[in-house]
Amino acid sequence: MVLLPGSQAAGYLKRWGAHRYAALAERLFREDGLRCLLLGGPDDLGECAVIEAQAGPYVVNLCGATELLDLVPLCAWSKYVVGNDTGTAHVASAAGRPLVVISVSKLLVSMVRNVVTLQTEGLDCINCYCKRPCDHHTCMSRIEPSVVHRTAVQASGERVPEVSA
Repeated sequence: MVLLPGSQAAGYLKRWGAHRYAALAERLFREDGLRCLLLGGPDDLGECAVIEAQAGPYVVNLCGATELLDLVPLCAWSKYVVGNDTGTAHVASAAGRPLVVISVSKLLVSMVRNVVTLQTEGLDCINCYCKRPCDHHTCMSRIEPSVVHRTAVQASGERVPEVSA
């Protein structure tokens, strides 16, 4: 299982959040027996360090230890991949594995066959592309780890567990 939790430094509002990724990693291990590989670049080191500290034995942190073109072969073995809507996710989509992209918009990434885009529905500000923190920027924080997990399982073609909280 590969997690791509970062974004370029200027695009930090595209991040789902370290504590949510840590909760997802714990859930993936507890329910599916999967450990997660954290990948990212120099701008993602802090985010991945927080996830590693919170998720502990459920993750292997290779953030900053790989190159961009390493994403495809590293993701190719993964059951599924979860990431923010950033360049790393777009590159990882080339691996052909089920990819769940947590996003503030559903414009381009949904055009790729193996990619499922998750976005909070029902907000007036959907696709606002807010570039600064604001009161209405709840589009990322409302997406729960249980929903990401369920979406990844469905994208992989597996049966979704009946009870998932």
